Amino acid sequence: MTAKISDELMQELERAEQADPQREIPVIVTTAGPINRAELEEKGLLIAQVFEFISAVSGTLTPAEAQALAQSDQVKSIEFDSEVRIASA
Repeated sequence: MTAKISDELMQELERAEQADPQREIPVIVTTAGPINRAELEEKGLLIAQVFEFISAVSGTLTPAEAQALAQSDQVKSIEFDSEVRIASA
C-alpha cells in the first residue's frame, strides 16, 4: 500500500475489493504541481471536477486504479470524497 492514500480511503478500497473490485469510489486527488489531466485519466481517474487553485481534482476510481494512481509522481495524496456535515452548537 502507499502513504499517499488516506486511511479512510484505504478502508473503503478494502471493502470494495471484497464486495465488488470494479466499484467506482469517489476520491479527491491532490497533485504535486500543475494538474496533468491526461496522466490522471490514463491511470483510470474519471474526473468530475477540477480545482486548479489548490491543484486537486475530484472523481472516481476502482481499488486497482487507486493503487496505480498512487504510484504516480504527479500525485501528492488521494482521499475518500465523502459528504462533510457541520453540527451546530
